[in-house]
Amino acid sequence: MSSRSDDIASASRWLDNLNSALRVELPHWVYIGRALLALFITGWLALRFNLQSPSTAMLTTVLILNRQSGMIIAKSFYRTIGTVIGAIVSVLLIALYAQHSELFLLGFSSWIALCAGGAGFMRNFKSYAFVLSGYTTTFITLSSYQHPEMVFNDAVARCSEVMLGIIVTTVVHEVVFPVRMGKSLWAQAQSQFEMLFGFFNRVRPGDIDNRSFIKDQVDAMQLAVQFEDLRSSAIFEDTGLMARSARFQHANQRFMESCASFHALHAYCARMLAREQHDAYERILLLYDQLCEAVGEGPYGGREGRAMVERLQRGRAQVLSHSGVLEQQLAAQPDQARALDTASALLLRLIDELIAYAQSTDKLYNASPALFVSNVVSFSRVTDFAPALINVARAFLAMMAVGWFWFESSWSGGENVLLNTGIYCALFASTPNPAKTTYEVGIGYAIACVAVFLFKFLVMPHIDGYGLLVTTYIPFILVGFVIMVQMGRFGIGLGYCICFVYITGLANVQPYDVTQFINSALAQLFGIATAIAAYTIIPPAGRFKWVARRLQKRMDHQVQRAATSSLSGIAGRLESQNRDLFNQLMSQVQDVESSPLVERALIVCGTGRTIVELRLALEQQQTLASEIRRAVRSAIEQTVLLFRMPTAERYQRTQAAVLQAEALVSQADEAAPTLRRSVHVLAADIEHAGKRLVEDAGLGLYDSHAGQPE
Repeated sequence: MSSRSDDIASASRWLDNLNSALRVELPHWVYIGRALLALFITGWLALRFNLQSPSTAMLTTVLILNRQSGMIIAKSFYRTIGTVIGAIVSVLLIALYAQHSELFLLGFSSWIALCAGGAGFMRNFKSYAFVLSGYTTTFITLSSYQHPEMVFNDAVARCSEVMLGIIVTTVVHEVVFPVRMGKSLWAQAQSQFEMLFGFFNRVRPGDIDNRSFIKDQVDAMQLAVQFEDLRSSAIFEDTGLMARSARFQHANQRFMESCASFHALHAYCARMLAREQHDAYERILLLYDQLCEAVGEGPYGGREGRAMVERLQRGRAQVLSHSGVLEQQLAAQPDQARALDTASALLLRLIDELIAYAQSTDKLYNASPALFVSNVVSFSRVTDFAPALINVARAFLAMMAVGWFWFESSWSGGENVLLNTGIYCALFASTPNPAKTTYEVGIGYAIACVAVFLFKFLVMPHIDGYGLLVTTYIPFILVGFVIMVQMGRFGIGLGYCICFVYITGLANVQPYDVTQFINSALAQLFGIATAIAAYTIIPPAGRFKWVARRLQKRMDHQVQRAATSSLSGIAGRLESQNRDLFNQLMSQVQDVESSPLVERALIVCGTGRTIVELRLALEQQQTLASEIRRAVRSAIEQTVLLFRMPTAERYQRTQAAVLQAEALVSQADEAAPTLRRSVHVLAADIEHAGKRLVEDAGLGLYDSHAGQPE
C-alpha cells in the first residue's frame, strides 16, 4: 500500500514538473512554430507565383517576427511605407546617375545616411520605416546598377516580394494561436493605477530624499512613456482598442498630471521642513493621513475606479472640513499659516486630479468606447537632432569608403559589402551598444555560412519537391530560432536566420556555384565587419559626455517652454515632453536613485508646471492690478533666466523678483487662491532649486557622471 502511495506521489510530482516546464517552454515553441509556418508558406507562394527572389519574401517573414500580433501589424505597416519609398528613390537614383559612378555613389550614400539618421531620430516602428527604406534602396539599386533598364521591374518585384511576406506573416500570427497586445496594455493600465494609489502607503510627504520615492517617480515617468509606446502599437491589432485609444490617452494624461501633483506636494512639504515650519508640517500630515485612510491600503484595481472616486470624495470632504480649523490654530504665525494654506491647496489639487484619473480609468473599463472623449492631448515627444546627425555622418562615411573600394577594386562581391554595410549602419543605429549587437549578428552570420554550405551543396541537390525541401530545411533554420528564442541570444540567432535564408537563395531554378557562394558569404561578412568598424570609430551619441549635457540643457529649456508656449493644451503637452526627455536622460544614468541628474530633472518638471499654473491664473484673472501682473511676469522671466544661466548673482535676482511677487499677491485681496498658491510654491521652489542649480554649475554636474569620451 505504501509503495503504491509513493508511486502516486512520484507520478504527481512528475506531472507537476511537466506542467511547469510546459508553461515555460510551450510559448517559445508555439512562437517558433508560427515563424516556421509563415516562412514556408511564403516560400511556397513565392515559388508558385514565380517571383524574382523568393528568398527576399522569406527574409521579410524573419525580419518582422514578433511574439505579439499587434507588433507584427505595426511593423508591417511601417515596413510597407519604407519599402514603397525606397523603391521610388531607387528608380530615381538609377534614372539620374546610372551613367555617372561618382554621382551615383554620392547620391546613394547620402540617401542611406539620411535613412540612418531618420532611424535614430524617430521612435518605435516609425524608425523601422527609415531602415527599410534604405534597405530597399540598397537591394534594388545595387541589383540594377549594371542593368539600369531593369530598375522598374526590380522595384515592382521587390515590393511584391515584401508585401507577400508581410501578408502571410500577418495572417499566420492572427490565425494560429495569436498573442494579443491588448492584455499587455490592460495590464499596464492596471500597473499605473496600482502604482499611483500605492504611493500613499510608501512615502510620507516631504520625504523626497527617500530613495524609494525617487525610484517611484522615475518608474512612474518611464511607465507613462512605455504605456504610450504600447498603445501606439496595440491599436493596430484590435478595433476595440482602436476605439478606446482616446480613453487610453486620456487616462495616461491624467496619470501624468496626478504624478506631477504628488511630487509637487512632497517637494513643498520638504521645503517646509527646510524652513523649519514644523507646526504647519505636522498639520498637513494630519490632513494627509485622513486622505490615506479614505484611500485604504489596497489592493487597488482599475475596474474599481468608481469606488475609488467615492473614497477620494469622502477624503476631500474630510480635508476641507479640517483644513480651516488647523489654519486657525496657526493664526498667530502668519508664515506657518500661509505655508499650511499652500500645502492644503496642493493636497486638494492632488485629490481633484486623482478623482479625475479614477473617473477616467472607470470610463476606460466600463464606458462605451464610442462616447466622445474631450480634452485629450496627444503624447508630445522631444527628439534631439545630435544623435541623428551622428548616425548620418557614420553611415555616409562608411558607405562612401566601401563604395570607393568597390569601384577601385572591381570586386564582384563589392555590392554585397555595400549592401550589408548600409543595412547594419541603419538597423542598429538606435540601440544602446550597436557595435556589440552587430558583432553578435556577425557571429550568427559566420555560423550560418557553414550551415548554408552544407545544406546547399550536400543536401539540396538530392531534394525533389517542396515537401522534402521543407523537411530538410527545418533542422538547419531551427538552429537559429533556438539560439534566438530558447537561448536568449537574439543577435546571434537573428544573424543566423537572416544569413541562412538570404544566402540559400531559394529559387525555381536553383544555382549551385561554390565560387559565387564563397564570394558572397565573404563579402557579406566583410560588410558586417565594416559596420562594426564604423560604430567603433564613430560611437553612438550615448557614449559621449556632451550628449548628457545637451539633454540636461534641453530639459532646462522646458522651463522656458512653460513660460513662452501657447497656453492651449500646454499642461498636457509639457507633461508628456518632460517625461519623454526624462526617459532619454535616464538612459545616460547608471545609478538612478542617487544621480544628481534625477533630482535636477524633477526640479525642472515641478518648476515648469508651477509656471504654467501661474500663467493660467493670470490669464483667468484679467482684473488683477497691473503692478501685480508685472511682478508675477518678472518672477517668471527671472526664473527662466536662472535655469538658462545659473549663477549666484542670477539666483539673488530671481529670488528677489519671486519674493516681491509673493508679497504683492499675498497683500492683494482680489488675487485668486490658485494664483496665491502658485506664487508660494514658486518661491519655495526657487529657494531650494536655485541653490541646487548654482551648486551644479559650480561643481560640474556632468564631470563625474558618465565616464564617457568627450
